[in-house]
Amino acid sequence: MASKAMHCPTLTELPPPPAGKIGWPWTEETPQPTDIIPDPSTGSDQVVSWPRISIVTPSYNQGQFIEETIRSVLLQGYPNLEYIIIDGGSKDDSLKIISEYQNWLAYWEAESDRGQSHAINKGFARCNGNIIAWLNSDDIYLKGTLKKIVRVFQHHRDIHLVYGNALFVDENSVELRPYKGHQTSLLGKLEYWKGWHIPQPTVFFKRDLYLQIGELDESLHYALDYEFFLRAAFQHRFRYVPDKLATYRRHGASKTGDWYTNKKRFHEECHRAVNRHIKPTMMLYWRWKISYVFSMLLKRRYVMSKTIKMASKLIAVISRLGGICSRI
Repeated sequence: MASKAMHCPTLTELPPPPAGKIGWPWTEETPQPTDIIPDPSTGSDQVVSWPRISIVTPSYNQGQFIEETIRSVLLQGYPNLEYIIIDGGSKDDSLKIISEYQNWLAYWEAESDRGQSHAINKGFARCNGNIIAWLNSDDIYLKGTLKKIVRVFQHHRDIHLVYGNALFVDENSVELRPYKGHQTSLLGKLEYWKGWHIPQPTVFFKRDLYLQIGELDESLHYALDYEFFLRAAFQHRFRYVPDKLATYRRHGASKTGDWYTNKKRFHEECHRAVNRHIKPTMMLYWRWKISYVFSMLLKRRYVMSKTIKMASKLIAVISRLGGICSRI
């Protein structure tokens, strides 16, 4: 089945939301755009040719969340959308939900795969859009995200990747806290231990970037997006926009759900990714190495300081108990 692009449907065209679901993207939609918008450089109106955007959603047993994801894409009101869902052969009600929306999908499939990165790569291979992104099946786009992204690309022709801010939400879509991005240097992108400031659900990139750097690395489980964006950063310019573009869901079954358990594995994969792209013959390698060693020393100093403070408190408690016992 060939992929096809289409206009986003309106709220009345989609299946009704489940009982009790209100707000975005259940009972709200992004207004359909016109082909005329103000040109900020001249103050006059200009005709807009909306570039095709291809969105890929990888999914496996995310029936609890996937309908919200699908609706957040389809209700963007965007006039040139190619939406692709690659399901790994879910055993829950995911396939039933996807099939209810299949008339508005460019392509979807449900068959076993080698994991998340393989599913995304299969979706990318079918993308025909000028702009590409992937949105996991437990995350959602916020209202108007696609039009905001297009206007950034239109006003900054030399930029190949755009990202913004996200919101961490729980399994019930309740907001937990902001996940803010910010513009970073290449060295800053290598310093993964300081935090990652490119929220994946907010990332959109040009097709040219994908064709040049290639697919996601399927050997990586946690750092698959980090390595992909790091690879891109060595060849292309990124731009951060201070807008809320998507939600990032944290729940027990997600990779980031138990962050303290998975953080070590994530950092190990990030370390491998960095060493793949920079070598001792590069000055950047030594800047990164010094930063890493210094950070690890500070961490050990902090841990040692906390240990000493705890030991001091314990000794003080034991001393007081000893004094009490001696008077009994």
